Amino acid sequence: MAAQVWSFFRRRFGILHLNSQSISVECLSWFPSTSSVSANHIRAVIPCLILWSLWQARNKSRFEGARLEPQGVIWAVGSVVERLGRAKMFSSAHFKGVATWRPRATRRLVISWKLPPHGAVKLNTDASVTRGKVSGGGLLRDHESRLIFAFYKEFGEVDVQTAESLELLQGSLYCKRVRVQLLLVEVDLAGLVRLLESGGLAKWPLCNALRQIRSMLRSFNTTATHIFRKANAASDKLATMDTQGDFFSTTLQQLPKDVRATIFLDSRGIPFVRTQVVRE
Repeated sequence: MAAQVWSFFRRRFGILHLNSQSISVECLSWFPSTSSVSANHIRAVIPCLILWSLWQARNKSRFEGARLEPQGVIWAVGSVVERLGRAKMFSSAHFKGVATWRPRATRRLVISWKLPPHGAVKLNTDASVTRGKVSGGGLLRDHESRLIFAFYKEFGEVDVQTAESLELLQGSLYCKRVRVQLLLVEVDLAGLVRLLESGGLAKWPLCNALRQIRSMLRSFNTTATHIFRKANAASDKLATMDTQGDFFSTTLQQLPKDVRATIFLDSRGIPFVRTQVVRE
């Protein structure tokens, strides 16, 4: 993830790719890249902001269960630069020798959970890492958003991608148990969808989970598709349930209030607005 962030800013500032994995070498490569670099030049500021934003992102991932996504760190760095600019902390001298920093192009997306077609059911799953506890949640709903089942499961010491895979596998097994015929599957981890589609290999135990998931999806004649996290809120809330041990229910009344409220909003198609950075 850090490599993607550094690579993005190297490309933007025209710095050649480095073979070294050293952070000190990475930072030093920014300073001699133009004769105009001084202690407060933008090329001296950016590496500091990258390191600070990476450190913050990793802390949030470790202690708050947030996801490590390069685009989020890139956005954070750009946001600080913009705030410094609005506060008149920069002048043209700070950008001497480099192209003008361009504001991020953004677009707003209206997203919501969509009902499956008549006669079909939809499985949504998600995983979470909160205060060192890895857990997952998921639910199956029909074309009228009626709950068929919901579940919560705790995992051992695994990474988020493995937990997402194990949670999807568990949900697929529950679907097999209730004899689902026409199934749609949604997850909010795009990397997992790509792994399933590509047939790529992974380390154990992720490779074993992927193999079983592909087999289960083939048996349902379906595939997993990506959904934005805001439209996957019900399973996200299930994944962070405050409960002891695994949980499975077929009745709405046994679910926490916030999960029931989210399911109700989904059934009414209440949308969320998501601001997305347009890639260059």
